[in-house]
Amino acid sequence: MTIAEYVAKMKELGDEMASVGKPIDDEELVGYILTGLDMEYSSIVSAVLARVEPISVNELYAQLLSFEQRVDF
Repeated sequence: MTIAEYVAKMKELGDEMASVGKPIDDEELVGYILTGLDMEYSSIVSAVLARVEPISVNELYAQLLSFEQRVDF
């Protein structure tokens, strides 16, 4: 699955949780996204976890897309 498909699916699951009264904040969703990534993304996961400021879902998505494009070449 591509990063675009994966993040869309995770956002959809977050929306489903919110619709049943269990909203997930951005920080929690970022954690779920990072946990579900393959080992090839370990460098990105490490970099995100080392940040002092939390990363938004949109910023993480942009970073993952960029990484995926570099890996595909």
